[in-house]
Amino acid sequence: MAAALAASHVQIGRKLDLLMSRHETLLCVLRNDRGRSPGLSSQAVGAEPPAISTNQESLEAPSLRALSYEADKQVSDPSPAIPKGVHVEEVIGRELKEILLDERLNPHGKQLSRVEGAEATLELHRGQGLLRVLESEILLDVARAVDFLRQKAAYIDYAQGERYEAVHGVMTVAEPAGDQTRIFYLYPEEFPEIFAKKIQKVAIAERTVKQLVRILQR
Repeated sequence: MAAALAASHVQIGRKLDLLMSRHETLLCVLRNDRGRSPGLSSQAVGAEPPAISTNQESLEAPSLRALSYEADKQVSDPSPAIPKGVHVEEVIGRELKEILLDERLNPHGKQLSRVEGAEATLELHRGQGLLRVLESEILLDVARAVDFLRQKAAYIDYAQGERYEAVHGVMTVAEPAGDQTRIFYLYPEEFPEIFAKKIQKVAIAERTVKQLVRILQR
């Protein structure tokens, strides 16, 4: 038993050392390469990075324009705070009729007029549409990132039943590899676009829910 525990500790230590070594190497190369090539920083492993949603004419541009429009609109009409305990990304996935029944968002049970209902529907559908675009972009970006890391053998295989090591602030993607599980570690320094879009998702959800609360609290 003692020998097995010792072997397990050695294996975990080896994998942690690998993660830390790779992370430190990437940071070092990033510092040396800063200011040369924007986007994916996987030049750390000596290869050209895949193109990840750098097209200025992509669907992300309308997303940003829509957010700017909403921000401008709120300068003269500030939205109320989001009620405590409300998870915006969960709310934005609902139908409007479900939102109206939520006492946290609609504490007075307000019945919307025809105009208010149409306005709320527009706000909700706009936010949902922007989120669907971003989610699709993130899905594609992650797939490209995993393919790139796979080509560079930049992953760690874990035996069946072995607990994989998580790194705070790092996205992990798993896939089967025979009788093992292969884990890819997506660092923010390597794939900044992915993490920026995840932040943008929250911002869109927050802005949409604020607009809905503004309508309900008129």
